[in-house]
Amino acid sequence: MTTGAEGETATTSPRVARHGLTPRREERVPQRAERGWVMPALLWAVTLFALGVRLRHIGRANLWLDEVVGVMLARRTVPEILDNVSRSPHGPAYYLLLKGWTTIFGDGAGAARALSAAAGAVVVYLVFRIGARLAGDEPGATHGDARRVAPLAGLAALLTALSPVQLYFSQEARFHMVATAFSVAALAGYLRWRGHAVRLLLDEGEGSVDTPRVVRPDDLLRFVLPTALALYAYLLSALPLAACWLDVGLLLVARAPNPDARRAVAREWLLLQGAIVLCCVPLVLGRGDVGVASSTQSWRSALDVREALWELFYYPVHQFQSGFRWWSDMGDRWGSFHYGLGRKSGISDWLRVLSFPATFLVLVLAIIAALRVTLRGRDRRSPWRAVWLAALVPLVAVTVISTRQSLEPSRYALLAAPPLILLVARGLLAFGPRARFAAIAILVGTMARGALGQWRVDVRDTDYRSVAAVLARGARGGDSVVVSPSYLSPAVTYHVPSLAFEVRNRVGWGWSSAAFPGRSATGDWWLVLDYRTDTMFRAPADSLPAAEPFGGAALRVVMDTMLPSKIRVLKLVPR
Repeated sequence: MTTGAEGETATTSPRVARHGLTPRREERVPQRAERGWVMPALLWAVTLFALGVRLRHIGRANLWLDEVVGVMLARRTVPEILDNVSRSPHGPAYYLLLKGWTTIFGDGAGAARALSAAAGAVVVYLVFRIGARLAGDEPGATHGDARRVAPLAGLAALLTALSPVQLYFSQEARFHMVATAFSVAALAGYLRWRGHAVRLLLDEGEGSVDTPRVVRPDDLLRFVLPTALALYAYLLSALPLAACWLDVGLLLVARAPNPDARRAVAREWLLLQGAIVLCCVPLVLGRGDVGVASSTQSWRSALDVREALWELFYYPVHQFQSGFRWWSDMGDRWGSFHYGLGRKSGISDWLRVLSFPATFLVLVLAIIAALRVTLRGRDRRSPWRAVWLAALVPLVAVTVISTRQSLEPSRYALLAAPPLILLVARGLLAFGPRARFAAIAILVGTMARGALGQWRVDVRDTDYRSVAAVLARGARGGDSVVVSPSYLSPAVTYHVPSLAFEVRNRVGWGWSSAAFPGRSATGDWWLVLDYRTDTMFRAPADSLPAAEPFGGAALRVVMDTMLPSKIRVLKLVPR
């Protein structure tokens, strides 16, 4: 028997409490009259904080190549977008959303990235809601009890809001954060459906199992729709769905007081999967031949087993710390600090060195604590098992795939990060008061430093703003600009859209002596040569004389930035 804030009483089923389930609506303790404003206020406070963190300096750095490709694709018509994406490894959802977004807000660097920033704030919002549900499902707790629910929900949301990796992808105009938001929304919907299924298996649900169950509209809206959207945004979103399948399988093999309930739950689950399949029929039918060459990262090689295991090992640390020093650097940093060589700089460097082992230790202890708390109940129906699977299945699967294809887990397994952060938050709350305070301080301090570093970034990869400035000052509308390698041309055309660009691949170690096809009779020729990575383009810096006979024209160097960007802009002057 429990007593509410207003003296009302409600009885909680021992079976429901034993399995960590939320009591049915009529059994819940009415807490809203006492502190009903606390949870909504905390939820919106941390969500708005996350949005502010993500919008700060969002347009400061340049759009790098992959971002520009997405923005340029969003400028096309819907049929052109669908046709282009059908031959790429990704789905069309993000690019269609980006098209609508940029139509309203523009396609500048800040405006294009704001869609990902909004998705990142939605992820924080959903992590809070999932944390509140999980904490409310603990024995003896209710969703209205802010003192029991707020710590887990608030801490998990705060860690997600400050995560340097989450911040980085929330400030990148690519599909990763939008797909993660859909995936986390699907996880929230699945946990909601799972609660109804477990109550039915325990014979605690509303209605009778003899009555055929139909899919509730809430499940279609909260689980089926976000799952389908996640698949339309990112094909590897099937991995979290596979984790749900595994969890449901384990749920059905567990002994239930009413065996007939298994058939009812299995039938409802299959109906939900059928609805997802129906939603994804256009996605399957619209897929074309997807080749490796369709990716701008096709030049990357797959990881070997050792590198893949390192990525798996480092993944949790990377979510809380964007940069670190290797263990071998600690001795050198201690020497600089000990002998007072630049005391202020030495302290800063030493703190940076210490942050990696300190963060690593805290995360290892937090994950172990979360595992111990999960295993302590020995309940195979615990909703925390679904969170573990949602974190582990995508992460392990992407790690295995990375040994065959170029997939960095830190980027392509981003959707495993929110459930992992939930597990870390649960482990931290299992610490003693002093250890908990110290651990949270270490993580928050490390993440805050990572956020400050992210805001200070001025240049990202393939920064062609200086090139565009040179062309904007000297080139005319009828000029031809040749970019090599050819796939870098969108990074230039984005900044100078008024020029007529032609792209040609370099031949061997030099330049072709053939004239430019379709060159204007009166326009000038411009060459943009990118030597950023010799091993990638096989174009040494001294190959400039090899371009001398190109088209029978003399060369005049307009801009030479071989260091650090290694880009040259050349104007071809007729002899």
